[in-house]
Amino acid sequence: MKFNEILKILSESSYSDWETNQCENIYQWETNSAPQSNPLMPLTHSNLAVYKDDVDITLVWGAKIDDFRESWTDLFTDKSAYTIAIELRYRGVVIQSWFGVRVDGSRYLLPLPSLNIKRDYEINRDKLQEFWELIFRLDSHGESSEKLATLLKTANINVK
Repeated sequence: MKFNEILKILSESSYSDWETNQCENIYQWETNSAPQSNPLMPLTHSNLAVYKDDVDITLVWGAKIDDFRESWTDLFTDKSAYTIAIELRYRGVVIQSWFGVRVDGSRYLLPLPSLNIKRDYEINRDKLQEFWELIFRLDSHGESSEKLATLLKTANINVK
């Protein structure tokens, strides 16, 4: 299968095309400096989605990368936020990766917006429709894309 074919499947699939499960998948290994402990510790994803029509295509996400704070994350009731990794895999090999931000006390997963020249936060509409609506629904167990739009509005993130 070709790279672009997999991306096309991802962008054209819907929530019901995927089977989700909570399970650990290794994102990367980190060194552990604690005495008398394993020198390597896995940083793991906590979520897995398998494309039903081709189980070789999977999405994994949830590995916490770092705490995160920008003005838009402070607009939620719970101001704690952190970045996570999201990976598209084919036969277990990472073929594309993204970063998202868990906001509002880890209740929601949102795209990492860019800052435009006017210092406004924004996300590209095509990226939102091709990928983020799907990952939001998978992560929130079927929550509607209207909820994603409401959250982006709450965060003052413009869709361009």
